[in-house]
Amino acid sequence: MLAKRVIDGDLRAASRLMRDIDDRVAGVEEELRALTPRLGRALVVGVTGSPGAGKSTLVDRLIATFRARGKSVGVVAVDPSSPLSGGAILGDRIRMQEHALDPGVFIRSLATRGELGGLSAAARGVVQVMDAMGRDVIIVETVGVGQAELEIARLAHATVVVLVPGMGDDIQALKAGILEIADLFAVNKADREGAERVVLELRTMLELRPSGAPEVEIVKVSALKGEGIEELVGALERVGRRRHSTPATGNTARAGNEGDEAIGDRVAELGKRVGHRFSDRERALAALTHPSFVNESSATVKVLDNERLEFLGDAVVDLAIAHRLMERFPNAKEGALSRMRAELVDEAGLARAARALGLGELLRLGKGEERSGGRERASLNANAFEAVVACLWLEGGMEQVLTLVDRLFGEALTALSPGARGKDFKTALQEAVQAARGYSPNYRLVKEEGPEHARRFTVEVLLGGEPSGRGEGRNKKEAEQAAAGAALALLEGAGAR
Repeated sequence: MLAKRVIDGDLRAASRLMRDIDDRVAGVEEELRALTPRLGRALVVGVTGSPGAGKSTLVDRLIATFRARGKSVGVVAVDPSSPLSGGAILGDRIRMQEHALDPGVFIRSLATRGELGGLSAAARGVVQVMDAMGRDVIIVETVGVGQAELEIARLAHATVVVLVPGMGDDIQALKAGILEIADLFAVNKADREGAERVVLELRTMLELRPSGAPEVEIVKVSALKGEGIEELVGALERVGRRRHSTPATGNTARAGNEGDEAIGDRVAELGKRVGHRFSDRERALAALTHPSFVNESSATVKVLDNERLEFLGDAVVDLAIAHRLMERFPNAKEGALSRMRAELVDEAGLARAARALGLGELLRLGKGEERSGGRERASLNANAFEAVVACLWLEGGMEQVLTLVDRLFGEALTALSPGARGKDFKTALQEAVQAARGYSPNYRLVKEEGPEHARRFTVEVLLGGEPSGRGEGRNKKEAEQAAAGAALALLEGAGAR
């Protein structure tokens, strides 16, 4: 099997497997699966930018600097396809000839073969082979990226966007894309007139990012003269440490680049926080995996997200809270019990429980979610908590779930009173309107938007046919509660008529 020989350090086997991946030979998926235990060690650096920005010369300098630091380097150079043969034109490789005889450098050229996104279809698999070979750093150079060609961001731990003075309106066309994918900006040919203007424009663009987004450094370099390269490598290593960190501090490494050891650490840390040693590691990992991570996955095996577990966990949490409420309030009526449960297990309550466990820092998120503050978002934390509860119920049964509920909701349970209105605004509105006006409120769905994993609902409540309140939520029930609360506030402010 080629995979075993690759792990043993056989360069010929690695070259053969890379060729098979590029040629889409049958059986390569099985070979790549066999490499999985060795993945996750390399720092994957993406270098992208417009054609003519000096990417290949910059990569040549990066190789030399990493080698001077004692790092072994792999390079995946994606070139345009030849219109005659369909193969790579090899323009990138010509600029890296001085490293050809260095055993610490392995260079593989790939043709785009008509693929969009700046990469070839084989690039992910080739990166995995280099990772399994034991390369410390893997540099992936794209063919030239535009506004819609953003695949490199899904593969690399750190993405460098290379810009040069004199681009004119080109930087405007690139704006939307590079704001999303760049971890670093390298302003190449910085000795030319106009370099400071490019830096100023980039800083202005970065001010448009959401608050709390990770810092994006801007480094001025001259690849031809070798100036600024040490600073660029230092910045890359800082980004790499942040994105390639241990699970307990928030790992955002791409799927397919996270090895068995890192996965095991993440699941073990979850077990410590929950108080249960999970035997089904794949399922526990899925509970921490947001759909955005799966969408950006470069893995050759299927990566599971937490949506199905969230569905199950929603019911389990409701049942556990209902059980404790029945025990604590043996004489309370069904309406009061429902109101108290709704007060405890709304999105805010579940998010508080998730934060008490520190689930946010264990989540596997896509790059966009990471940058937009997804780890702190209440909906993501609430969903993850429900998914983790589902795993706990499947392995430990209701007793372990109840133990966790007592720990996280015990204080709130103690503070509840069956006579208080709590947060069940729908019931309160129904009672108030029925008594004052003799009819019941009606609810209608105004809007449903967002991706499947993050739907948002907008509901309007009608009193006597007139819109009297509007609310939003992650499901219709939450939106109706919010709308009822808005209507109640209106009624209480003006007096029920």
